[in-house]
Amino acid sequence: MLGLQNFAECGQVLRAKGIVENADGGWLEFDYVPGEPEVRDGSAEATGMICVIGVGLEQERIKELFGL
Repeated sequence: MLGLQNFAECGQVLRAKGIVENADGGWLEFDYVPGEPEVRDGSAEATGMICVIGVGLEQERIKELFGL
């Protein structure tokens, strides 16, 4: 999964959250606000969701970081 510190490369990220597949085929849920990243095991109830809110976001870099 992408390193949350890499959000700095994407513009001014104010909030990000989502559910992404991990390398083992399981799911991770993440929530990010500046200075407070949180990553936990998730479930497949809702999958493949990513939402990033911010200013001057680098959309192509965000897609690259998530492998989209």
